[in-house]
Amino acid sequence: MNTKTSSWKKCGLATLVSAAAFFMVDLTAVAQTVPEGIKSAGLKRIVPDKTVFETDTANQNNWEPFASVIGNSTFVVEANTFADPEDDYNQRYVLVFQPVAGGTAKFGEVFFGDNGKPYTGQINGSRQNGNPGRVAGDTRPGAVNFIAGGEASPHMFDEFQSDDRWDLGVDRLDDGRYGAVQTYSLDPGTLKQTPLSNAIDAINGRLDEGDPPGNQIGRFG
Repeated sequence: MNTKTSSWKKCGLATLVSAAAFFMVDLTAVAQTVPEGIKSAGLKRIVPDKTVFETDTANQNNWEPFASVIGNSTFVVEANTFADPEDDYNQRYVLVFQPVAGGTAKFGEVFFGDNGKPYTGQINGSRQNGNPGRVAGDTRPGAVNFIAGGEASPHMFDEFQSDDRWDLGVDRLDDGRYGAVQTYSLDPGTLKQTPLSNAIDAINGRLDEGDPPGNQIGRFG
């Protein structure tokens, strides 16, 4: 009985080792197949390469675009560029929406004022090459919502003063910056974004006390 059991185990072990060796060889062969381009991989380009966030001067020196997808309809890219007007070299966060099916992309903004309008001015009160912003979409099929944000100082600007959310006790200083975010929905057909919330301090929220040691109240990115 023991001899048969031992033989069966040896046979099973040999089979397992052989299968594992075959699997490893197969993986190695796949890993060595490197496409020379999208055509050799059987892919097709549906949108030509295009430079976005173009400016007449060098872009911010911390340029670090970030991408996500909204539902199964739209790619969204976030990057930092300059505030309006054209000669204002303060930092600003921007978006571009690209339909998955192809077609023309559309620009958007990371921050909207409390009046529901796109905000294109300076948003960081103390550093104009701050941490790059971020964007994240709801990736469930059919979803249309997304969240975007960056290291910002919305408490400093009139467009974000419709309520007392910046005056509850936390001292954000005259030039404080922190992780500010805002939520939106996107119409996949028109690529129009609609704010679902006002810009908020994602780290301190509605805390009613606190004195930061400096203007780096929160970090982002």
